[in-house]
Amino acid sequence: MSLRANFPSATQSRVNLNFLRDLSEYDEVKPYHISGIISADHESCRTNMQFEKRGQVPFYNLRGQEHELSIDKHGFEMITVPKDISHLDVKGSQKQEYISHMTEIVKRRLSATLVLCYDYRVYCLALQVFLSAESASSFDPVIKTKISRMILIWGLRNDPMR
Repeated sequence: MSLRANFPSATQSRVNLNFLRDLSEYDEVKPYHISGIISADHESCRTNMQFEKRGQVPFYNLRGQEHELSIDKHGFEMITVPKDISHLDVKGSQKQEYISHMTEIVKRRLSATLVLCYDYRVYCLALQVFLSAESASSFDPVIKTKISRMILIWGLRNDPMR
């Protein structure tokens, strides 16, 4: 079910986004990007990802309705992280502590027996970088403010005996 059907009162903006191309080579070798340091002679192997721009992709403003999102129904959800965890230095000495706390939160939320954070990214950016000039003028100015989030990718194993 679409977000539009679930949240008919959500305001909508349209933006231009880059999507990963649907290439046959991805059937054999999955898309990849090496973000670390590599030698100059391997620079041409940094990525095999190719993108295509798609225009007028709908964005829905779900602020104030975050509690209605469900991973089971929508494929993602928002969680509120306790302040003592959200104030940890995710880029510095407290990174591992943050990941451990987040792993426990996800484990409890999904009733999983095992949760493994196998990748993470820390993003600090301004959203207007991703907005086209024509949509940026009509996009909600609060969204254009600087955001800082850690996106964690989780591997989950649920207990089949439950």
